[in-house]
Amino acid sequence: MDSNFRASASLTTRSLQESDRDKLKSAASTVSTYATIGSVVGLGLGVFLAYRLRANRTAMFQAFKTAEKPTEVRFANGRSGESKTCGPIGITQGTD
Repeated sequence: MDSNFRASASLTTRSLQESDRDKLKSAASTVSTYATIGSVVGLGLGVFLAYRLRANRTAMFQAFKTAEKPTEVRFANGRSGESKTCGPIGITQGTD
């Protein structure tokens, strides 16, 4: 089977004309060029978008950090009480 592959490969190589080889090399070069350009553009766009995402997330978290935090809770029935949440969301601090 290996000898059949060699024979067909050498037959294919020998059956190509010089102009056919040039066309194949030109086509391969064109594809390679477009693939390289696409990779560079894709990487640049990815880095740019990652930077923008990080900057926007930082700005959003900074806005939440500087926002006024509630000190009192008012319920729909008019009752009010002191807010016991002084730490991160979901963690209450106070008497058990």
